[in-house]
Amino acid sequence: NYNSPSNVTLYAYDENGVCSDQEPLTININTTPTADSPIDVTACDSYVLPSLNVGDYYSSPNGVGPISVGSTITATQTIYVYAETGTVPNCTDENSFTVTINSTQVADSPTDVTACDSYVLPSLNIGNYYSSPGGVGPISVGSTITATQTIYVYAETGTVPNCSDENSFTVTINSTQVADS
Repeated sequence: NYNSPSNVTLYAYDENGVCSDQEPLTININTTPTADSPIDVTACDSYVLPSLNVGDYYSSPNGVGPISVGSTITATQTIYVYAETGTVPNCTDENSFTVTINSTQVADSPTDVTACDSYVLPSLNIGNYYSSPGGVGPISVGSTITATQTIYVYAETGTVPNCSDENSFTVTINSTQVADS
């Protein structure tokens, strides 16, 4: 049992009492690479594949479907890191990880509004109304706005990481003057 990370030449010796013979026997020992093993990743909208120390990215097992370092991943998928010696025999190692992509919804972006005395907030397709940025101070659909203010529309995925989008608009309220009779 000989264990060496390189090539070695051994000799086979045979003797039958009168004659002897020796033959060289070269043994090549290939060290199996240890492919990088990235952890699972969850990202908002996209993820850029970083460089690797050992191995390359692939879309399928066993080095099938190469993916370049720096590629942008925009859909949830399993990615394989495969490394090989390229020798005979070809020693290989493989690991996989999952990239989960959470798509950020684009919050509605109402235009600025100017109204007399009050304005009723209409329903939204995506997002909710808030009095402050970042989803702080909820305001219900149908609320009556009676003073000039900036209103925020905030949408979020509620995942980790939390993917969010926000827009704001201004509601300007002009008070109707009552004429003297």
